[in-house]
Amino acid sequence: GHGFAVLAAVRESEELRATRVLMLSSKSYAEDRRRALEAGADAYMTKPFEPDALLKTVRGLLGA
Repeated sequence: GHGFAVLAAVRESEELRATRVLMLSSKSYAEDRRRALEAGADAYMTKPFEPDALLKTVRGLLGA
């Protein structure tokens, strides 16, 4: 999918490589989550999600 192409471009870019990546998807299959994390995503959440869960994940990624 497009998200994986964007993730690959971010991870291949010297300027963006350190950018934290949270993938949001409607796919809740374990295989999709595994693929995303192996491709370099820092976190993976499935829709629908609670706003508080999103904030908690983002704060964790930012070290806040």
